[in-house]
Amino acid sequence: MDISKKDMESYHRLLSRIQERSKSTFSHLVEAGLKANPNMDDGEFLKLVGNSMISTTLSFGDAAGTVALDFFDDAIGIPSKNTDLVKLPYFVNDKIRERVTQYAQNNEIKSGDFKEICGNLVASEVLQQANRTISKAGARNGMKFARVPQGGECPFCAWLASFGFHYTEKGANSHYHDHCRCKVVAGKPGTKVGGYQPELIRSRFKEVADSIGLDVNNAKDKKAILEECARRDSDWLNGREPRVSFTSKAVRDDILTNHKDEYESAQRMIKVGMPCCFQQDFRTYRDGKEEKRVGKADFTKGLELKVLKNTSSFNTIDGYLKNTSRKEDCTWVVFDNSINPDMTDVQLEENILKSKRFKAGRIYYLGHDMKIHFVR
Repeated sequence: MDISKKDMESYHRLLSRIQERSKSTFSHLVEAGLKANPNMDDGEFLKLVGNSMISTTLSFGDAAGTVALDFFDDAIGIPSKNTDLVKLPYFVNDKIRERVTQYAQNNEIKSGDFKEICGNLVASEVLQQANRTISKAGARNGMKFARVPQGGECPFCAWLASFGFHYTEKGANSHYHDHCRCKVVAGKPGTKVGGYQPELIRSRFKEVADSIGLDVNNAKDKKAILEECARRDSDWLNGREPRVSFTSKAVRDDILTNHKDEYESAQRMIKVGMPCCFQQDFRTYRDGKEEKRVGKADFTKGLELKVLKNTSSFNTIDGYLKNTSRKEDCTWVVFDNSINPDMTDVQLEENILKSKRFKAGRIYYLGHDMKIHFVR
């Protein structure tokens, strides 16, 4: 029993549309309530928001569950029953009201941001109704479950996805967060889902753990490994093909024309999971009548790149770290030593450790073995 990538993508698109419609419906309900009673106080408004969220989640959650049953019938190939459609759990109502109160403490309640946050929670809970329905139908048929990522995953979701068809009905739905796009899919050990490679995801976690000297199988190391994974490229971590990207066309043209060494290095680094999105590496500001520049990291996420070619001295490494420490958004740096014939990886590590520069940041290198190594 295998599930095609086409079927999985179609299922994802259908649920995404339902989620978007749920957000717009929630927004319209709140606007209609305000129009009917424009002078309502804050307490009345928050009650309106909570009630609108719950009613929207109820109706669109049923729609998402119906789509899930169609997917179960067609893609998984086992007949579902109407009784598999899960009713919205009572704890979701309580969760929504608690979240509305929390959001109100940190936001202007009649602002667009507040409504957007609440709408995102509605969309998240609508999706979970589809996941709960799949789980109920699958459990009735003695199946196991996988958490299949759909892009934009956090490291924790990727970690859950790495175990494949491992979860029980309860386990499959026990961990999710706002904005979570992961789909619970029913199957059996050995079931294949197009585009989903749990073994590869697991190997990526091991690669990250190895790069910082930790054990992927040691529960005590899990938190540090997940923190490190948050620095890495999400597509790479989840077994997809990562790409070098640019924040604008102007940045792209500049890199491809004037910084070809950095672009070639980025192509090497993206293959081992470093997030390579080039940004403009400076910003300008006015100091009186004079325009000045302050340096920024080469990549988003505060990542600086130093390409080593014919580099052999400590002074060069020390100078690079001095330059890196002056960049306002830089929190980590990678030395690409992979094609440098004049310095071994051991020598590079010694020079980095010898330097007193960039003490507040993290320092890595891409070695001659084409692997990422953390130094300090």
